[in-house]
Order: sequence, then C-alpha cells, then structure tokens
Amino acid sequence: ARERAARPRISRRAMIAIAACLALVIALGAGSFAYAADVREYNNAVAFFSENGLISEGLTRGDIKAVYRDIKTGVCTYSRTAEVLVRSERTDLVPGMSFPAQSERPSGSEQQAGLELHYASYSDSIRLRSWRNTRLVEGSNVSGSIFIDSYIEEYTGSGYEEKVLWRYTTDRMVIWSEKRVADGVLAIGTLPYDQANALSDIDADEPEEPGGEEFDLSLLRKKYTPAVMKLSKEGELIWFCSWDNGFDPERNGERIDEIVENGDGTLTVFSSFYKTDADYNMTETKFIMGVIDEAGNYSLRSASDTEELIRARYAVPFGQGFIAVCDFTPSFTTGLPAEQRIVTVDPEGRLSEEFTYGEDGLEYDLYDIEVFGGRLYVSAIACGELFERFVENGELVAEIPDEEFTEAVKECYTAVLLVCDTVGGAPELFYQVEGSCGYDLEISEGRLEWKVESIFSARFTPGLNSRTLDGKTKVYKYLFNEDGSFAEAVDTGMMSILWR
Repeated sequence: ARERAARPRISRRAMIAIAACLALVIALGAGSFAYAADVREYNNAVAFFSENGLISEGLTRGDIKAVYRDIKTGVCTYSRTAEVLVRSERTDLVPGMSFPAQSERPSGSEQQAGLELHYASYSDSIRLRSWRNTRLVEGSNVSGSIFIDSYIEEYTGSGYEEKVLWRYTTDRMVIWSEKRVADGVLAIGTLPYDQANALSDIDADEPEEPGGEEFDLSLLRKKYTPAVMKLSKEGELIWFCSWDNGFDPERNGERIDEIVENGDGTLTVFSSFYKTDADYNMTETKFIMGVIDEAGNYSLRSASDTEELIRARYAVPFGQGFIAVCDFTPSFTTGLPAEQRIVTVDPEGRLSEEFTYGEDGLEYDLYDIEVFGGRLYVSAIACGELFERFVENGELVAEIPDEEFTEAVKECYTAVLLVCDTVGGAPELFYQVEGSCGYDLEISEGRLEWKVESIFSARFTPGLNSRTLDGKTKVYKYLFNEDGSFAEAVDTGMMSILWR
C-alpha cells in the first residue's frame, strides 16, 4: 500500500538567514588584541571540529576558522563550508547555503549584448517541434476540427534564417509532443479520434449531416488512444507503436505523460487514465506504467487505481525503479491547481513514497530533477505572495513604480536546489539563490549544472492579457561536484526574459 510520508518543511527564516556567496573572509585587525582573538578563535574552531566529527584534512588554519565561523553564525560566506559538511556527513549542522540576489543592474549596452548572445545561442541550437494540420467542419448543428496529418521536424536558426533539417509527416497519429532519446527522436501523441474520422466525409464548404441524421456536437469530444513513433536522428521511421489497455476510452481514455529511457534500448512509459460523469466529476483514475521494447512493442506492467489523477511530469531511473515529479489532481470541478509531489515508483509501477516541498506562504514549482553522485537533485522556484502588498481597499492598485515592483519581485522569487535522500526523498541539503528562478539541471563534464536566472528588473503590466509581470534576468550556471558540494558560479553573459 502506498504511504504518504511526513511533509518535510524548510524554515523560511533559516533559508533567508543563511545568506551565502563567494565572498572574501573578513580580515581581522592587527595588534596584540587581534592576535589573541585569532588564537582563541582558532582553538575554539579546532575543538568544534573535533567535537562534531568534522574532517579538517587539507584545510589551512584560515579554512578551519572560516568554516567554524560559518557554522556558528549560520551565515555561510565561505566556499569550502559545503565541502566540509558533505565530506564529514554533517550537513545537519547547517540546513543550507544561500546566495544573495544579484544587486548590480547591467547597463543598457550589457543588456543588449546579453540578449543578443541569448538569441544567438537559441538560433544556433538544433531544436524539435511538431504541428497538427486540421480542417474546420461547420454545419447547422455541428462544429469542430477534423484531423488531416501531423509532422515532426528538426530545425535551426530563427526568423528568416530558419532552416528545416528534416521533416516527417504522418496521418497515423496526432503528435502532441516530442522528445530526444540516445539513438533518435520520439513523437508522442494519440491515434486520430475515431469520431473525427467518421466525419471526414463532411464537405467544409457545403456542410451536411451524415445519413441525414441530427448530429450531436458531443461526438466531437476528444478520446485518447496512446501512440508513439520512433525516428532516427536523420528523421527516418524506425517503428510505430499504439495500444489500447481496455480502460473504456469511450469518453476520455489514456494519455501518455512521460517516457524514460532504461539504458538498454527499452522505454518506460508513464501514462494516466481518468473517466468522468456528465458533470465532469472524476469517477475513475489510474496510474499506468508500461514498457516499449527495442522493436516498438508495448507491454503493460501495472495499472493502479488511485484516489486522485496522477500525472508524471518528469521521471528519472534510480536503482531498480524510478523517481518522478507528479501532478496530483483531486478534482476538475473545484478550480484548485494540481499539487506537485515527488514519488518513488518500484519496478512493478507501484507508488511507494510521496513527498511535497514547501511551507506556509510559499508555493514551490518543481521544475526539474536529476540523479547525480547517488543523490537526487530537485530544481524549484519558491514563490511568495507578490501582489498582496499592492492591494488597497480590496483591489489591486493600477500602477506600481518599476523600482518598487522590481524589489518586490526579487523578494518574492527564490531559486531553490534541494539535495535529497534518494531512499526517502527528504532534503539533506539545499542551495538557494535569492531574487532568482531555478530551471534546468544537466550533467556535464563530471559536474552538475544548475541554470539560474537572476532578476534585475521588472515592470507591472496589468494591461496585458498574457501576463502581469514583465521582467529581465541574467543567466548563470551554478556548478556542483559529485559529492554535492558547490564548485563555482559561472556568469554566462546571457540575458533572458521573465514573464508571469
């Protein structure tokens, strides 16, 4: 049976108090008093190291004092503190490392150069995208879109300089997403809707009712039958796979949520199924795991009945099973958002542990996960209430000065990297960058790279339908060693845009 573990909490005060950066250790003053204080501090530091089992091998006298000072004050300003704590297995002495918000605002020319560098990097990259072609069907009592075909393509460049490297077009499936794998590309979607195919003989210019019968608009309702297509790196078809697990797909059906490479040429597929009544109340939900072999044949591993709709957003192999970030949706009718939880999944597809991360007044958006050096890393954005301070007489103010709004946004957003126990999921250590958003995790050249965008300007834009926050960020990469210790922060020179 699946048990929900206690919810780990991270104190906001502790997070803010641990303000860390790569700063110089403050030099002590000269003179006999300063010398005596230095000796006393060093002796206290040595005693503290001994009492708490901290490893001092390879540390200088200055290192030992700096690490001791960090731990005693809870303000980590020295780069080797994390290394000592992790190596000594005493991360409990300090709950985390914090880097302050970037205070310097780049000049106009630096911003322009950074944006150009960002766009150039994007333009030079090789990317995937997919599209669905449909035709509109309209009649006296029916309206909807009829599927024609889908395509997936690899391209580079942007704007007028965009270049398509290859394209694969098919009418066998509706492509909704795409994903790279080690030896090719996956197109992920569904079979064309059965009802839509039944309507394909309708002439869009002169609508008719098939068979002269009254046509029910509900027949255009989407129903999902999973389909996956694998292509080579050159865009050539390797195999096509579709399946029906028999979960009564009359109304909603099964949908693919995540596909994970197993490292042996096979793929693990996480999917979900839900069924609703006429009022859109969920009456049945399932969490499904299956495997596609090297030849493109699907086999069902498990289909667990669940109390909530569980959809895997990201998943990574670990041990014999998987660790996944999932959205838990209890209802479609309450208007409440899905709750993100990290779950462990055993080889048979059973959910064994669930963990949520957050605290009162903060919302955590789990963005990416990665297993590195035997630890689970979770990249997240911790966001507090941004607009509550700008409410007057129960209504949001119409204007907010840019400088005031920028400071409010920087106080609201924090990039958080949780270093978690892969057995239980509880955080062992965390890193945070104030006034920033944490994004992708990537293993490169023996290190873990964490992409962080630090906010340096923001405008309040209530007149735009798409967003109320229009900001600019500076892009950094925070690098971590295999033992979980912080290595360095790299300024990429790139700028980016933040919209919320």
